[in-house]
Amino acid sequence: MYYEAGWPCPLMSQMVYHKNPQEFARDFERIYADYHCGIPIPLLLPPEMNIWQLSLQEIAELNEYKGFARRSGRKYPAGYKSFSKPQEFLPKQKETDIMNFLEGLNKEKVQKLSKLPASKIKAKFAQIAEKELVEVRYRDYQERGAVLITGANLSVWRAYRALSELIA
Repeated sequence: MYYEAGWPCPLMSQMVYHKNPQEFARDFERIYADYHCGIPIPLLLPPEMNIWQLSLQEIAELNEYKGFARRSGRKYPAGYKSFSKPQEFLPKQKETDIMNFLEGLNKEKVQKLSKLPASKIKAKFAQIAEKELVEVRYRDYQERGAVLITGANLSVWRAYRALSELIA
């Protein structure tokens, strides 16, 4: 995923790979930052990046990256909604499902989720992929990383929603 491709957040991606599977937990911070502040994921990948310590000026600079002004997903949710439309194999899914998930990610919950250990993440993804989430595949390449994959015009967002259920 790269900025110019227009994929600002893991929830809008057909594939998410991390060499360190614990980064799937840190994706919750990146999701929160995109949804609330309009900061896309490529700018939030450095390990030292702490979204909770960004000043308003830093947020504004990240939103204006490479001369392209971004708006928060909260104000302009169409991109998110497009990945939550009912599909032939998910007829009960509603466009609002992804919005309900995003609205449920408050700062306290995101801070807890971002600390999930890799072992719990791997176990949950292995449990749900292909069995509970028919559109998602999960591959664990051990020391080489892990990947979530789905099909064209779909998203891995429901895997993140399932992962968020690990903390109640």
